[in-house]
Amino acid sequence: MELMILAFAGGLVGAVLMDITETYMAKLGISSGVNIALVGRWFLSLLRGKFTHVDILDTKPFSHEVKAGWIFHFLIGG
Repeated sequence: MELMILAFAGGLVGAVLMDITETYMAKLGISSGVNIALVGRWFLSLLRGKFTHVDILDTKPFSHEVKAGWIFHFLIGG
């Protein structure tokens, strides 16, 4: 159990470091192009049983999709 907690914590640290790096690279004009709102939209769609999108930009936005995107990002990171 202790190993799982350490692994989860390590994943969270890695996700935070990735976000810090992304922030500084964006200041240099280099961006990954990831939109956290779209991550949240995809995650919330999964919870509602929709597993594929022809174009996720055409999917109706959900309220709180940015918050859901950040939560999903850190859950997966952990």
